[in-house]
Amino acid sequence: MLGQWNYYAYTRTADTGSLAVYMDGIRGATQTTALTAPVFSGNATLKLGGGGGQQAFPGKIDEFRISNVARSADWIKATYGCMTDGDFASYEVVSENDWMNYAYKFTVTFPGYTESDTLTNFPVLVRVSDNSPEDFSYADCLQAEGGDLRFADAGGNILASEVDTWDTNGVSLIWVKVPSLTSSTTITAYYGSEAPGSVLSSGVWENGYVGVWHLGRTGNQTQVDSTSNRLAFLCHTKDLGNVDLSVSDGVVGGAVGFNKSSTGYGGLYLVDSESKLSGFTDCTIETWLYPTNNNMGRDIQVFANQKAYNAGSFYLGIATNTQSLVQESPRLMVCRQGTTQFVSSDPLKTPYSLNEWNYVAFTRTGNDGSIGGYLDGVLDLTKNLTAGALSTSTNEVVLGNSSVGIVTWSSSFYIYRPYAFPGYIDEMRISDVARSANWIKATHDTITSTHFTDCKRVRENNRRFLLLLQ
Repeated sequence: MLGQWNYYAYTRTADTGSLAVYMDGIRGATQTTALTAPVFSGNATLKLGGGGGQQAFPGKIDEFRISNVARSADWIKATYGCMTDGDFASYEVVSENDWMNYAYKFTVTFPGYTESDTLTNFPVLVRVSDNSPEDFSYADCLQAEGGDLRFADAGGNILASEVDTWDTNGVSLIWVKVPSLTSSTTITAYYGSEAPGSVLSSGVWENGYVGVWHLGRTGNQTQVDSTSNRLAFLCHTKDLGNVDLSVSDGVVGGAVGFNKSSTGYGGLYLVDSESKLSGFTDCTIETWLYPTNNNMGRDIQVFANQKAYNAGSFYLGIATNTQSLVQESPRLMVCRQGTTQFVSSDPLKTPYSLNEWNYVAFTRTGNDGSIGGYLDGVLDLTKNLTAGALSTSTNEVVLGNSSVGIVTWSSSFYIYRPYAFPGYIDEMRISDVARSANWIKATHDTITSTHFTDCKRVRENNRRFLLLLQ
């Protein structure tokens, strides 16, 4: 029709040569011909708007399309409808999280991070309690266990978070993944919602973490992994009483205690696929240790993966003077590639502190085997070890003891060699990246410094502000 847009479509079925013509989505003429040869198979030139010596098309052309299939009548009709019918599709604004549904909010800044480097997707620890920040009240949280506490970046995007400890009579601890951590970063916490937006807690630990065990969070034998790998440790030992699975005063929430009877036996055994802890060359192995005994007379081990001494196996332990090494100093051992001999990093120059929490971290760069050793966030050791991938092939993975010499007892439990760590372990983490010095320091500081974060209330809560607009 003249003076308006018209939608024309032509289809041809190649095996029969059948032609169909459509106008504004409605099929008109059909014809069966012997034209089954491929379209544009010769030297013809495809022209739009004119051709063949004829006058050019007198008007406008839009949305010109060619397909190598014969579209169905329904397809043609829907193509016309989606461009002309305003009711063809319905629209609804969907927000990942409607922040106006939350009654209260406060801001979180990070004055305790003073380095120049920006840390990407860094897990910070946020603390809340009654009146901290000012006017915060557990009674205003409408979901159990902090289930309506959500965090957002400056653009309003919801951030991954994980409640580590929720204590309505004390301090609650929440891990939050901050996309870009600088001293000027600000995020906002929202709470007081009957319908909070969904959040994936394992998302906090997506940036290179292979396993994160907060430890001591339950009184049962299983200690869960907070990453999406879900690698669980289980208490497998003949003397169950030698392992305390629910120590209340860990460095973050609870912790696990080992070697209570000083026999050296007992530990946690990785019951899930240890292959997740294998095959990467760069790595960071870090944990918090609270040693209570320095008279073991032998090496003590924290995290072990060395049952068969195969290439790439490793353990984190404490060196003692039984091997002419500096006493009570953490060290990392990695098996040589292609041999059965271990090559050890030197122990840290600074011994750990007895009856105190110590943060120990080792980074390894796989292309040259470069080791960095840290104590309480400070670089204390550098050394080059053997390059090559870490491996768990034919190994057992154990927390709190050695993995060498495991034997079955009663077909269900295990006895370990007497190398158990004497004390408490908390926040065990393994990454398949070598963390930077600033990352290591910030990991230490976000846990130990109450001034690393600064939480301040926002005077206008969301619901009151909404009423003012009405």
